Amino acid sequence: MERSYKLEVLVFDKHKEFKWIGHLFFKGLFDGKRRLYLKDHGNKTTLVEQNEKSNEILVRLLDRMLRSETKGGSNLMNQKLK
Repeated sequence: MERSYKLEVLVFDKHKEFKWIGHLFFKGLFDGKRRLYLKDHGNKTTLVEQNEKSNEILVRLLDRMLRSETKGGSNLMNQKLK
């Protein structure tokens, strides 16, 4: 299934923060804000923070499925970053 997901960049600070909001099909049906934040510890390590907020119509209807898929994707990302 091809998705019609439109992104709008809210913040882009190279090597530090990337924040965006996405809309599936049209605003309000499934809007999600995402943020990636990088903090250089100066000792060849970097803290990566990722968060998201979705609370629109479609999210309320599909909450359990979305939480399961998101958790699996987040765990996979964390494993790849280690």
